[in-house]
Amino acid sequence: DGEGALTAFREAERTTGELLARDPENPYRMFDHAQSVFWVGQTAWTRKDWPTAEAKFRRYVELADAMAATNPKNPKWRLEQGYAANGLGALLLETGRPQEAIFQFERYLKVAKEMAEREPASTAFQTDLGQAHAWLSDALAAAGRLEEARAERQAELAAYAAILSEDSRD
Repeated sequence: DGEGALTAFREAERTTGELLARDPENPYRMFDHAQSVFWVGQTAWTRKDWPTAEAKFRRYVELADAMAATNPKNPKWRLEQGYAANGLGALLLETGRPQEAIFQFERYLKVAKEMAEREPASTAFQTDLGQAHAWLSDALAAAGRLEEARAERQAELAAYAAILSEDSRD
């Protein structure tokens, strides 16, 4: 029920936006609103409504940056910055703007590296690191920067090899 989902996401966005407006410095309100904004944007993406999707994803990045600014050491807020940058980067790559996507994927990679270094035993964070290298590689390749793309792909493989060295069943 795509229409029903979109209606619910828009209502959530309206509600979380109102709550954020009442308490604009509260990072938890920012987080809640960011999730609502993301899902409206994600739905727009699936419908190939690129202007709406981009506007929502850019707003998601703004909210994630604002959350992180309240406490830069909070890993949840840092992760949100990475996820927001990755989403916008993927959208930019999908719409043929690899140069803009590279910037966003570099932001995602920075967060992914930070998290992987913070918790080296976390398979999830190591996988995120591999994925960050993969996305950046795709954007670099699309921009014609093939040697850099290859280096990122090699870094992706190294991240996965590290996971396998810890648990060959993974």
